[in-house]
Amino acid sequence: MRRAILAVVILALVLAGCSQQSSESGTESSSELPTPEVLTVSAPNPELAVTRFLSSWNEQDYSAMYAMLSPLTTDLITQEI
Repeated sequence: MRRAILAVVILALVLAGCSQQSSESGTESSSELPTPEVLTVSAPNPELAVTRFLSSWNEQDYSAMYAMLSPLTTDLITQEI
């Protein structure tokens, strides 16, 4: 008999926990996702980048050339002064 009562109590708790209720503020919960925020960044001008890089090369400004490299490249190549 105790097992039957225990089973009924556990079943009631499970059903109460699984029931869908509105939040405390009184608003219904929504299953819709918010609209994502999309950010775009313009690609750099490749001709300008090459011009600056070659100009720094001609001026032997190797620090400026190193600063133009991508973070992935600077992880592989150390700046030697």
